[in-house]
Amino acid sequence: MSIYFDKYQPKATWGKHWHPTVQVLIFGAGSECTIQWEDNGHWREQRIRGRHVWVIGAGVSYKLEWHREALRLVLYLEPAFAEESAGLVIRSTVLFSPELIAKCDTKVAQLLNDIDVLDQPATRPDFIHIESLGSLITVRLFKAWRCLTEGRKGGAEGLGRHTMSKLDALITERLDTKLLLTDMAREVGMSRSNLARLFRRRMGLSLGQYLIGRRISKAKEMLALDEHRIGEIAVSVGFANQGHFDDLFKKWVGVTPTEYRQSLRQLRQIP
Repeated sequence: MSIYFDKYQPKATWGKHWHPTVQVLIFGAGSECTIQWEDNGHWREQRIRGRHVWVIGAGVSYKLEWHREALRLVLYLEPAFAEESAGLVIRSTVLFSPELIAKCDTKVAQLLNDIDVLDQPATRPDFIHIESLGSLITVRLFKAWRCLTEGRKGGAEGLGRHTMSKLDALITERLDTKLLLTDMAREVGMSRSNLARLFRRRMGLSLGQYLIGRRISKAKEMLALDEHRIGEIAVSVGFANQGHFDDLFKKWVGVTPTEYRQSLRQLRQIP
């Protein structure tokens, strides 16, 4: 294992590149980045904010743009390390938030906090301390990753609890972005068709319907606060524009967002 640590990674754009080892890229608390990676000949993109850990398989091409200065720690691992430590074979990329990892290991979030408060290493002992923390995070991360994907077992019987938790975490994290069935299937390591079929069997509705329901529920919470314009709410819960939001909200709730907000105001005025 080798590492690279930069307390103050500046704003920068990394063009397309790849590495022969597995990389574990740790983004510090103040990070704001756009990541891109190649997946079966297609480029995927996601914008992230705050602490995250991105695992990039050996030979996977990727790009990255840092939008603000933030801490960066990269660990370079031999591909066999993941298999030996947690039985994982890493062929693509997976992005983890601390909240997602905490579903199986709450200690990792604390270790990420410890990384964030470190200074740029000035001595060999400082460097060894960072290397030790990074190694510990990586081992625990890989074990948590295996825990999170245990729900894949017995696929024909249905979706496991960990898979459902992983889907919910992904939807919560990306509620304000375009989220495709392909993205969700890749996150839980299943085919699109298998995920769609098993989800409908378990929940009684499609993943697309479930996602819209989550967006509408969040919109209701925001409409009740009177802090945001309706157009702002539409964008923040993942709708392309207010018109689309108005149409779907009325279809699901029976009234427009404006009418829903007005009814809540009237209820608050009743003594």
